[in-house]
Amino acid sequence: MRVDFMFSLGETYNREDSFKRQDLSSTCPQFLVSFCIQIALVPRMESPSPLDFLKSVLTGVDHKNLKCCDCDRSFKPDDVLARTLTLQGLRDSEDGYTQRIEIPALSESLLIYHRHLDCLFDFGRYITVSHVWDPLVASLQADMEASQPKTKKSDASAYIEVVAKKIRETPTRVCQGLAAIGLLGFEIWHDYITVPQWEPTVKLKIIHSIPQIYARAKFTTMHLHDVHESDINAMRSGNTEENAVAPVISATQYFSAGSGQPWSSPKAAKSGRC
Repeated sequence: MRVDFMFSLGETYNREDSFKRQDLSSTCPQFLVSFCIQIALVPRMESPSPLDFLKSVLTGVDHKNLKCCDCDRSFKPDDVLARTLTLQGLRDSEDGYTQRIEIPALSESLLIYHRHLDCLFDFGRYITVSHVWDPLVASLQADMEASQPKTKKSDASAYIEVVAKKIRETPTRVCQGLAAIGLLGFEIWHDYITVPQWEPTVKLKIIHSIPQIYARAKFTTMHLHDVHESDINAMRSGNTEENAVAPVISATQYFSAGSGQPWSSPKAAKSGRC
């Protein structure tokens, strides 16, 4: 069983150098530690307003006009929507993407793919991401009226902007982290974007299919956003056994039912390659 932990570190790296790395997907060690590296680059283009971005991701699933990027067939009302994403430049072929989302703060573009569930399983090269939801994101995702978020009216605009930034940039950083360790050519399933939270019927079908989605993924990576570089250093070279073990104990709280993310344990259990 392979375990993939992803940690957010305040480091930078040269994006061009990262693309020179070979695809290590077939040679990864059984225990893989991946680093979600924050990139500080100059923005290159404008993006939609935060509210427009949220509406485009969390609503607007048009089954009548949407087609599967693999089989080119339309979606029937009862079909499960399998949405994945990747960064532009990480796949040999980028044909078939349905939506492109610019991430100016990271100088990246997210490509969104839509498939039938069976087509996703046939495609195979996708990674599921398990993570603890940010409280602000969880609050807005649960609000069915994007124009009336559950916050003070005077703070609504700033609130939406913060949440949109988290939803846009968190999956992007996960993709960057995977690319940094040589895992190229994969798409990811990250429920900040892959589950249209404001489309109840579509959302429910996807939620019912989550066990299959995780079970059929190449592997599942755990994005531990609150594990710091100091924790990693302590694991590697703690001057006492207690110091070395403490970060591990802290990290395992992620899997507990009391961690605020009860989905994490079932997700991990369903994935045969977690």
